[in-house]
Amino acid sequence: MESAMNTIVIQTALTLEQNSVVNKLTDVADYMHPDTKTIYKVGNYSSNGNNLKIVIGRTNQSNVNAGIETERVIQHFKPTYIFFLGVEIGRAHV
Repeated sequence: MESAMNTIVIQTALTLEQNSVVNKLTDVADYMHPDTKTIYKVGNYSSNGNNLKIVIGRTNQSNVNAGIETERVIQHFKPTYIFFLGVEIGRAHV
């Protein structure tokens, strides 16, 4: 995929987190990586006259998967910035 100016990648571990970002975007479409068949959500976000292309990946809940998916998305989309978005959920131990 061709590098685009102002591309931001947001990685999430959970579907809930991914959906939270998707709900803020317009023109959202699925994009399948041609080699790995990983599905990304790609959409647009406008703020203060700036149009941004947002790519949202989901890494699942593993440090190994997060590393692999992050390297893959950087190499493919060549983003200007990359963030990891997550929610902290407390667990009760019984």
